[in-house]
Amino acid sequence: QKFLKSLILERIGEIRSYKKAPELLSNNICGAVAELQAGYMAKKGERTSAQEDENLADPVKRLKSYGASKKAKGAEITAEISLEGQITYMDLSDDITSSWLNEKNSVKTIENKAFTVCALAFEINAEKDTLYVAFVFGDKAVGNNLTKPSQPATVTEEPAKEEPKTASTAEDSKKEEP
Repeated sequence: QKFLKSLILERIGEIRSYKKAPELLSNNICGAVAELQAGYMAKKGERTSAQEDENLADPVKRLKSYGASKKAKGAEITAEISLEGQITYMDLSDDITSSWLNEKNSVKTIENKAFTVCALAFEINAEKDTLYVAFVFGDKAVGNNLTKPSQPATVTEEPAKEEPKTASTAEDSKKEEP
């Protein structure tokens, strides 16, 4: 995956330099969001920039849920590439970047000078023999302090249930001491 990422990032970097856009820097928050979306697409078996969860519905909401500032701006481009037959990393990088360069909105995202940070993630759906790609872009307001989205209430209740056990265990050990 590292080699494929480097090939794609090199091509995107060339396009951006031609448009005098700043070099993109790797970002932890963008990385978490790209991995989340690539996994989501592979699980659903379809290319999308949306999600059903309202807090993760679009790329900007996902960035903010993973720790980006409230002023952060971002975008995401995705790809769905068949892995049937013999295919090389060069073929894959060509197919992925070509698909983006043939889409007006993807080109606008790639060339956007406000975007300074990014991350790229891949996930395979083995049943469909398809590679899903998510490329997340962000501006300087994204930051780099990755936090996990807040968990559902049922998950946060578990530690509270464990506290009484810990307290009773501490009481039991006090009883054993004398």
